[in-house]
Amino acid sequence: MNRISKEEIVRNYSVLFNSYQSIFLVRNLGLSVLDIKSIRSQFKSVNSKFMVVKNSLAKIALKNTQFSTTQEYFCGPIALIYSNDPISASKILIKICNDYSKAEVMNGMTSESCLTRDEVIALSKMLTQDEIRAKIMGLITAVAGKLARVVQEPNAKLVRVMQSYVKQQ
Repeated sequence: MNRISKEEIVRNYSVLFNSYQSIFLVRNLGLSVLDIKSIRSQFKSVNSKFMVVKNSLAKIALKNTQFSTTQEYFCGPIALIYSNDPISASKILIKICNDYSKAEVMNGMTSESCLTRDEVIALSKMLTQDEIRAKIMGLITAVAGKLARVVQEPNAKLVRVMQSYVKQQ
């Protein structure tokens, strides 16, 4: 690999580091090409990227990014997950690490903080934005339905009373 191609790779890594709000590091313990292809398609479904990186080039790319303090974690075979939705990405990441014994969660980083392995696992157990929205909508519609029934109940009682009088006569 010549210097020009390395510089291009560093630029691409820098763009990725600056474009996403969170990254997760995964220790690649020998994933096959088919495994990586399958993993990439799973992350693509939540607008995230899975990429095997060259550590030395990634460390150079990290220098002028929001994740510059994390260079120490780039040792050994590493893969990165880039995401703007850390909860969805962490859910898929934990599922993948459970499915593939050759992938292991190392840690994660958001624009605000560095996450340990345990914090990434805890993050994966949180509700996603879509799940929260669905719960809120369910609560709102349930309350609205109950309110409509309460408002209509006096009228319904009156109709039932009148029907019972009509049946009696």
